[in-house]
Amino acid sequence: MNLVIRADGNDRIGTGHVMRSIALAEASRSAGLTASFLFSETSPALMERVRTAGFATYMMSARRGSLADATHTARLAESVGASWVVADGYAFDAEYQRELKNAAIRVLLVDDVGLATHYSADLILNQNLDANAKWYESRDPGSGLLLGPRYALIRAEFDEYRAWRRSTSSVAHRVLVTLGGSDPENVTSRVLAAIDGLEVEVRVAVGATYPHPLPMPGAARGARNMPELMAWADMAISAAGSTWCELAFMGLPALMIVLADNQVGIAAAAARHRIGINLGSEVREEEIVAQVKVLANDASRRASMSERGRALVDGRGPGRVVELLAEGGVSITTPNEHVP
Repeated sequence: MNLVIRADGNDRIGTGHVMRSIALAEASRSAGLTASFLFSETSPALMERVRTAGFATYMMSARRGSLADATHTARLAESVGASWVVADGYAFDAEYQRELKNAAIRVLLVDDVGLATHYSADLILNQNLDANAKWYESRDPGSGLLLGPRYALIRAEFDEYRAWRRSTSSVAHRVLVTLGGSDPENVTSRVLAAIDGLEVEVRVAVGATYPHPLPMPGAARGARNMPELMAWADMAISAAGSTWCELAFMGLPALMIVLADNQVGIAAAAARHRIGINLGSEVREEEIVAQVKVLANDASRRASMSERGRALVDGRGPGRVVELLAEGGVSITTPNEHVP
């Protein structure tokens, strides 16, 4: 059983779809399987990231989410002997899924937002705290749901931190700023300007597709050491994208900024479950400064946020998903018990 992973990423789309797909590919490899990546839109840096991780990459010219895209994907799956296509993105609508199913290919759809009018995928995975089974009520009989952080796609580089425990300092002095894989509006620079006068040590991680000059000396573009950066930090200022589950796994309290519509629910859910503070989409420098000061001086709150995050995400999500794929995608519905 091999996989073709259909995902895209660049400075406009972001890198989250590809980065979490790497986690699934790594778990597949650990199970003795082969995973290949197929792109319609990507950047050279992101493609190199996938190749460096040890996976074959393919490009096509078909428009993302089109029927031609689905046809090309099905043909590649057949040529490499893949029994599953993993489609991670918002362009893979009802027609796209149906086209793959008509080609007799099993489909795992990785989703965040529930926008399709109907779902034909054999399995639908939504790893987020706000995942809701109601979003997927219109689906084929036997189409299973994998909902919530039990299936969070954490990359293998985080594995060594499963037994690690965070030490909470009385006052937080180390702040990690990570505003997503691309940050086209350069919110990173605005955040750094806001906290410039505070007595904190700052490290910055930007994605491989970050289109601006590095915001400060030592900033890491396409950081390969995110677990170490998160372990170093006392708190983070982060986008409310797929990084949320890595922050939770590392027990790192975070101020979360909404940079895209699909992040609204994640930020709200993180605040409800008290693993993050929702700053919303309006980036006001005075609010950032105030919240950093409050959280930095509240060790009890940071310790509680850390414990809650670690309890939600155990880092074994990719392995659980691969086990289900190996079983043939048996019909399963897992309500997201973390959603009130």
